[in-house]
Amino acid sequence: MRYFGNSCPSARVVMSMVAVLLVAGAATATHPGTWSAKADLPEVRQNPAVELVAGTIYAIGGAGSGDVTATVYAYDSALDRWDTEAAADMPTPRGLVGSAVIDDKIYVFGGALNTSEWTATATAEVYDPATNTWESLNDMPTARWCPAAAAVDGKIYVIGGGTGNFAGGWNVHSTVEVFDPATNSWHTAADMPTARDTLSVSVLDGHIYAAGGTNQIEATATLEIYDPATDQWTTGSDMLIGRDNFATAAVDGKIYAFGGLFWDADSPYQNVSEVEVYTPSANTWEKTTRLPDARNGMGVAVMEGTTYLIGGWDSRFVDTYDPDLYTSWTEVAASLPGAFGSQWRTEICAANFNNETANVELVLHTDTGNVHQTYTIDPSVQKSFADVVGDMGITGKGVLEFRSDQPLRMAGRTFNDTGDGTFGQFCHFETMDDGFEAGDLEVWLIGLRQEEGLFRTNLIFANTGIREATMYVSLHRCSGEALTTFIVNLDPGQLDQRLEPFANEGGEPNLGWGFAKVMVLEGAGIRISTSIIDSRTNDATTIVAER
Repeated sequence: MRYFGNSCPSARVVMSMVAVLLVAGAATATHPGTWSAKADLPEVRQNPAVELVAGTIYAIGGAGSGDVTATVYAYDSALDRWDTEAAADMPTPRGLVGSAVIDDKIYVFGGALNTSEWTATATAEVYDPATNTWESLNDMPTARWCPAAAAVDGKIYVIGGGTGNFAGGWNVHSTVEVFDPATNSWHTAADMPTARDTLSVSVLDGHIYAAGGTNQIEATATLEIYDPATDQWTTGSDMLIGRDNFATAAVDGKIYAFGGLFWDADSPYQNVSEVEVYTPSANTWEKTTRLPDARNGMGVAVMEGTTYLIGGWDSRFVDTYDPDLYTSWTEVAASLPGAFGSQWRTEICAANFNNETANVELVLHTDTGNVHQTYTIDPSVQKSFADVVGDMGITGKGVLEFRSDQPLRMAGRTFNDTGDGTFGQFCHFETMDDGFEAGDLEVWLIGLRQEEGLFRTNLIFANTGIREATMYVSLHRCSGEALTTFIVNLDPGQLDQRLEPFANEGGEPNLGWGFAKVMVLEGAGIRISTSIIDSRTNDATTIVAER
């Protein structure tokens, strides 16, 4: 195992007038779930304790790029800002702790005192944000790192964990110890059926759901459910993916599992990107989406139905996940004159076949800023946007993001108006999940053409993710000979349209046929396509990249 340190864990925008083409196919968001990036932590922080009190999120302890820390950071969501001075340091520097909140006070239990020897501690301390003070409590009966903690009916249950270190061997625990803040005392409860550390727990309807972790042999998918009222454990359905050092969050009566590590005796450690959700009434897990970048060791908090994932292994990232917002993208939308007398427009239709009004936001991401417009679509109604970019007051192009609180059916096209008619291509709406991501090293665009006066090819790269993206592109003759290579860097929401790259970058205006290969080095949600245009008619054919 391991990972922690040396171990565990709007305004009018006038655009340049260039040719622009769109995508082929038609699709829409098939599941809800939208990611956003928030202000980074001031420093790398893995396995911090993260809790929400009175609208402020606190990130406590954990490990940075070196050893464990006592630092506490406070996050103001209204300002999207981390305050490094507002909260007092934790008295005992440590990471891999368990934490819970009762009566607006944050209780922190156990953990590791260092990242070299893995010294487990039984230390218990409580932080009162109202007075910005810490207080020592009676130690836990059993020293442990990587326990999980949950508060139910005024008591805190500290569950599982580990002792020892990975060089000399370590032990996992099934121990459940219960802390009563009213009396500053401990007692034991029924052991968890499966001993494990780096598990994650969530509370729903007075029950504690203990998921995943490691049992020393592998990252487990186990789900066990504890009822404090009866002091009994029952077994739930296994997660779809075994994982440890991950995060769970209870939102709207469901439990979401984010990231973590997968490993077993035959497999190396692999960061997990998949997000899955558990529905207690059905006792089932299903995949919903994936993380913008796979990572482990995050802290988690839920504010007003939105989940905040904070830090992680070698990470300062802070991401939010809204499980109810449907978001899809089309990589190029336009309203502008193009080459050879072309006039490009994008039209879109969105149909709401639900019983509730859909609240919709369109966001056009351009090089000079983002343009937002909001609409409502009544039940059983289709809304049409005959010139969606022009309706925003824009002459230009950009990446179009379509957000809705209801699942919608969408269709559209970007077309060239010749005055005698139109040539058009379907808009292909996809979620961030559907794009390419880091590690996709063989992405192909074939059947490309470049012949002066006859055919021209444009390449389109769009980043629908929330991180910067980097791609390595190579252009080839049909024989396989490489003509040229170049790097594409994209900020979130950015479009890069390379006009006639075989001619302009490869020096071959009369290549004939060719192909391109793309390697995605960083990022996720990357859309890649090409437009092959008949220069005599301005009719375009779009080819979407494939792995």
